[in-house]
Amino acid sequence: MAKFEEKTINKQRYKIMLLPPMQQSLFAAKVAQALAPIVASGELGLEGIKDFAKDTKNQESMDKLIGVLADSIPKVDAEKLHSLAKEAIHGKVWAGQVMLGDEDELNKHLEEHPKNTFQLIIWAISANVKVFFG
Repeated sequence: MAKFEEKTINKQRYKIMLLPPMQQSLFAAKVAQALAPIVASGELGLEGIKDFAKDTKNQESMDKLIGVLADSIPKVDAEKLHSLAKEAIHGKVWAGQVMLGDEDELNKHLEEHPKNTFQLIIWAISANVKVFFG
């Protein structure tokens, strides 16, 4: 049975699923798969992710994610990227509340800013990195 933890981030409460160690690598791989085409296209370089990672509280976890990402640059079409991002952000990879707040707002953002999907994923990982990798 999955364990859940309540956490407050930026004055909002979230219900977060705690992933067992074996599922952590699967989670990292799914995120890497979602981010890979953006890195491959040059829209976001690994250096950009590394720069962002410097601001996170758990550098080791971000380094692990960057390592998985660097080793997996498959071709994933835009529709699949969008789908993976939504899975990663709410309900299939993570469980409980929608991680970034209101689901309608999230869907609207994804439709209006599909190229910013990686920012949503990285933000959510950085905000909750200890939960998933710690």
